[in-house]
Amino acid sequence: MALSFYYLSGSPFAWRVWLALEYKNIPYELHVLSRDKGELQTPEYRAINPRGRAPAIVHDGFALYESMAILEYLEETFQDQTPSIWPCEPKDRAIARRTIYEMDAYLFPPVRRMVEELLIKPEGLLDASVVETASNVVTSNLEMLATGIKGKFFHGNAPCAVDFCFYPLIAMLGRLKLKNSNYDLLATMPENLKTWKTEVENLPYFSKTLPPHWKTAA
Repeated sequence: MALSFYYLSGSPFAWRVWLALEYKNIPYELHVLSRDKGELQTPEYRAINPRGRAPAIVHDGFALYESMAILEYLEETFQDQTPSIWPCEPKDRAIARRTIYEMDAYLFPPVRRMVEELLIKPEGLLDASVVETASNVVTSNLEMLATGIKGKFFHGNAPCAVDFCFYPLIAMLGRLKLKNSNYDLLATMPENLKTWKTEVENLPYFSKTLPPHWKTAA
């Protein structure tokens, strides 16, 4: 039975799961949910994820939510389906998991604050001091995280879970300059991070995973 993948367009956590599904070539049925239509709160979906968030999967009747739990499940359930989304060596896997934790704990919160101020708030209500503070935190974290890149991707010449988790956050930063060109943080990224970004975007399945509403707005 094909795996059912419940996705929210633009969610960086849902995007990381989509990239992993494509990378491992796991068959799936895509269900794009709409927050505006209340589809995250229907009884049917709340039975899958009682928190009413995306992503979530259902595989052979087993429902699972939280993106990192899903990534672990995909790897363990489809371990015979190469390639792996985790580095082979235990120390490298530990570093990969640590790096993702750092991204979620230290990079995502200021990125989210910038998105809230620049993309969600009504025009004229922007708090420049909040954006400036968040921007500085983002910049320092990007510089630190960039030191972890060990090849074309974070752990060599093949992508892994770190790349799939990091790229959606970088893409969100790219959306900010569409609203306010003063906040083009991608232009100031370390050079190796710019090169890495291009490598991810050149993956053969990358364009398939672009958030649908980003495509229609382009």
